[in-house]
Amino acid sequence: MHGDPMMWVAGVRALHLQALHPRAVCGVMQNSDFRRDAWGRLTRTANFVGTTTYGTTEAAEKAGARVRKIHSMLGATDPGTGERYDVDGPEPARELLWRRVAHLAYAALPPYAHELYGRPAPKPATVTRQLRATGTLPRCVPARVRWQLPPKHILRAMARLGPGARPAAYTLGRRVAILDKPGEGGK
Repeated sequence: MHGDPMMWVAGVRALHLQALHPRAVCGVMQNSDFRRDAWGRLTRTANFVGTTTYGTTEAAEKAGARVRKIHSMLGATDPGTGERYDVDGPEPARELLWRRVAHLAYAALPPYAHELYGRPAPKPATVTRQLRATGTLPRCVPARVRWQLPPKHILRAMARLGPGARPAAYTLGRRVAILDKPGEGGK
């Protein structure tokens, strides 16, 4: 599942949901360089997810320990209360591509999240159509080409697991989409 191109949309969607938590936002705003280097920040997060998904147990544990160590040294100040807190506490064409992925991920949020952001939700049919198109287009690239592009941790995992680990080619057809209601979609 993590090798599917739609994971970029799903991952950024998760970041939008996380941004609804005030302390999480403060921690990011006060400690991250995402504004100056959004693509680099996203790539580092993707490498962490890739390592913990496709890497060996040892590599995943090492990556987790590195992130925990970094987070243990960071803190933030709640602007409303002035309270200082630890960010690791349990309480809480690249540019064009990034903007499109971020926009679609935001559009795919559930209606309540749009309401909390204070903006109207787009029409579900429009978002579903965009998600399907975004998921279909990269899959049109032949697998032998597409699977030359993943980050090295995915290629190492496929090499370690053998030729049977390569994902099967997708077949186009009616698929279930994130915004489909129960019983909708499918083949």
